[in-house]
Amino acid sequence: ARSNTVNTGGKDPTVLQLLSAIGKTIDKRYAKDPRALMSLHSTLGEVYGGLGKHDQALSHLKKADALGKKRAGEKNVEHAKNFRLLGSLYAVKGKQADAMKALNQAKTIYESAGAANSVDYAATLNQLAWLYKKRHQYDKAEPLFKKTIATLTGGSGAAAVIVSDG
Repeated sequence: ARSNTVNTGGKDPTVLQLLSAIGKTIDKRYAKDPRALMSLHSTLGEVYGGLGKHDQALSHLKKADALGKKRAGEKNVEHAKNFRLLGSLYAVKGKQADAMKALNQAKTIYESAGAANSVDYAATLNQLAWLYKKRHQYDKAEPLFKKTIATLTGGSGAAAVIVSDG
């Protein structure tokens, strides 16, 4: 197995140094496996986003998006998850219109792929609902919050506390 070298001047590498090293090698290493490459870019985007490195996150998520479109059009659950991650990132960056577009694309794909009972679908609905709430569009937010709860609880409503402000 080939290893990546991270020059750290003799110190232990940081997480960001390791992520950067991985990001520089995956396109070539996984060129023949676009599904794995899409998944890796999506994961790196999610991790960078969690670390607050939004520009790096966006770069990887956009690469995953392009690979998803090439691989299976826009009708697969992996691609939907990438749209959800892009939507989350855009929301954090204050790009609400882009966030809404990406999250609505994710919602549509989950529904057309028969995955409207998944946790990722519920997370997509919840994020959309919060964006509508933030815009004071309560008539659009409320049904999405209710659908989120129904998705997570199988319709029992037991998770109603999730949407409470306090």
